[in-house]
Amino acid sequence: MSPPLFLSPDELKELTGYQYPSRQKAWLKDRGWKFEADNLGRPKVLRAHLESRLGGVGRSPSPKEPNLDALRIFGK
Repeated sequence: MSPPLFLSPDELKELTGYQYPSRQKAWLKDRGWKFEADNLGRPKVLRAHLESRLGGVGRSPSPKEPNLDALRIFGK
């Protein structure tokens, strides 16, 4: 069975340190987290977003540019 798509209310409380949705949303906004509010105003955070922000599963390595200056011959 796969994990839920969104963080649970307990997981949001653990992440933000706040119980009330208004404080959770302020915490998330201040730190640039992506979220949507449900019809009751509670923030909904995708589990995949948490994992990518905190370096867990689902994070793809960023491609690195080669250092072309290191290949140049001195004196030319």
